[in-house]
Amino acid sequence: MKKLICILVFFLAFPLTVQAALIKAHIISFPDDPIKINVVETSSYKKKYSQGMIFIQLNISAKDVIDAAQFNVILYDVFNEYLDTFGAVAKEVILPDTEIQLYWEDVIVNNGWMAYTAIVYLDKVRLRNGTVWKQNRKRVAEEIKKIEGIFFQETQLEEKEKKEGK
Repeated sequence: MKKLICILVFFLAFPLTVQAALIKAHIISFPDDPIKINVVETSSYKKKYSQGMIFIQLNISAKDVIDAAQFNVILYDVFNEYLDTFGAVAKEVILPDTEIQLYWEDVIVNNGWMAYTAIVYLDKVRLRNGTVWKQNRKRVAEEIKKIEGIFFQETQLEEKEKKEGK
């Protein structure tokens, strides 16, 4: 009986992951960003009684001493439709010329289990000298438009109409 209770407590404390999938990640960065995103690993999973969770891991390097940074993650579902956006904030000192690993897990996203594509970019940085650097989101939007295969393209409709003889 004691063993059964221990097993039951374990499964209640650590619900089984019922679905996990890698998410295609795209990094948007610019030469003047104070932090360089070197690698992104993302996956989605669904636990019992959840809408879906996201795991994200970044390998980054900085040009200056950083006290905090926010990375924005834009998610699209398996049908290339917008799903959600969240900001992953790191409140730790990042020294110049060192590569560190940051990760966030159990990020709750509505229907996060459907996430298929992620776009990750540096949004804000607090430098050690107190300066706050902010990303120009217009240039981020321009770069997003260039990523092939994420958004519905007008040419896709034209090709479909040609095939159907319209």
